[in-house]
Amino acid sequence: MLEWADTLDIDTLDLNTATCQYRAATVGEYTTHTRNTYVANARRAITVFLDWVDSGFDWQAVNVGRAAERTPTIAEEWYRFPLRTDIVITLRLPTDLTTAEAARLTAFITALPTHHDDAGEPTPSNG
Repeated sequence: MLEWADTLDIDTLDLNTATCQYRAATVGEYTTHTRNTYVANARRAITVFLDWVDSGFDWQAVNVGRAAERTPTIAEEWYRFPLRTDIVITLRLPTDLTTAEAARLTAFITALPTHHDDAGEPTPSNG
């Protein structure tokens, strides 16, 4: 499954894409909670490793607590959404998303467009 791992450059790794691919490849093999735990642990390990490299390979200079703070521990689920025929987006949302949070997300997305829709109606603009 990880044939490419020997040639992986951690500095250029798109972690969001890698974790999305992992989640898709392991559907049915693990529970969502287990997959989320594995992803959180991988993110934490990569963050600590990069901090270690930035510190000049000095473990004493690495603040593991700081790295852990940057790693979300909230249970999340990734959703793939076909926005257009040629564009699929990925949303990372908490598994306990509330109706109020979904409404805020809807309002945010509604405010993003800067072009007219198919009916010619003006769409909201951010500027």
